[in-house]
Amino acid sequence: MKSSFFKEQIDLMTPKGATIRHSKDAYKYSKIPIPKKSLIKKISMLTKSYILKERLLRDKFYSINEIISNELKENQKSNSFEYKLLTFNDLIENNRFDTGLYTENFKKIEHLIKNYKNGSDTITNLGFYSIRGQNLAVSVIGKSIYSDKEKHNFYKLFLPTHITKYGTISKVIYFGNSRNLIEVKNGDIIFGAEGFEKGRSHILTHQVGKLTTNYHGTILRGENKKDYESIFLKCMLDWYREKGIIDAIAVGGNGGSFSTKYWNFLHLPKFEDKKQKKIAKLYSNHKDTYINHILNFNPDKFEEDDKKVNKDSGILDLDIQIKTIKNLINNEIKEIVS
Repeated sequence: MKSSFFKEQIDLMTPKGATIRHSKDAYKYSKIPIPKKSLIKKISMLTKSYILKERLLRDKFYSINEIISNELKENQKSNSFEYKLLTFNDLIENNRFDTGLYTENFKKIEHLIKNYKNGSDTITNLGFYSIRGQNLAVSVIGKSIYSDKEKHNFYKLFLPTHITKYGTISKVIYFGNSRNLIEVKNGDIIFGAEGFEKGRSHILTHQVGKLTTNYHGTILRGENKKDYESIFLKCMLDWYREKGIIDAIAVGGNGGSFSTKYWNFLHLPKFEDKKQKKIAKLYSNHKDTYINHILNFNPDKFEEDDKKVNKDSGILDLDIQIKTIKNLINNEIKEIVS
């Protein structure tokens, strides 16, 4: 019922000019092909796995935020938090009126970070720097050829609007352009800097060919940084977003904008390497072998193998598995229909 085959039948039975929402009881007359029991079992098992992985993906996202919060709360210096009202000197120092920098929530989170026993520092002082994504305007890069399907020598385009809350990519666009554009490299973080969904981010954990993002995305890059250090920064940005800090710093209407000059308002706590690695593993424990049991589907072993894989998989690993299962199910349905 989620397949295009089913929806197309309903669409054909709906009066012209109306949408599928006005199809009333047309679904009752749609044809459902019934394949062999073995194929029904396969699709059923894959769908069950798909749903479980989506839930686990969300759970691991909130587990990361909980680990960060607990580490900060349980390892504070003796200084206690006291909220003080805005002073004239605060306005002079920050040179901003249109901001949430002076709210109690912002000050409380700021204290939690700066009062952490192992210390903290700005993202730039810790060796990361930011650049704006590629301006894709025709006046800047000339004409491009866009496609929904992967093509040889085309750029992959990760748009901030296609970054989910959990740090995965919901859609990939491909486009061909003759120029050498700004590329996202392995270990780079794409940070959505504009609009109501700003603050969502994705990190590239392995090279995928030519990849870029648009001007609404900020690329955070750390020279000579270990993978887990960059992933930890990405997870801290998620934590900040969940706490409302990204919105507090941003400026402007229509959701606001998080300018590159505001990065120094965000401090990164100096978690021990062991803790950073634990957090990073929950986000990405990237192994290509995690999809082998899906591609080589064996009904007798699938559920057992899937449990083992789920236990070790991070958010990005689960996302790859979910997309692999979805493609597999769609291909099976196309075969059944044809």
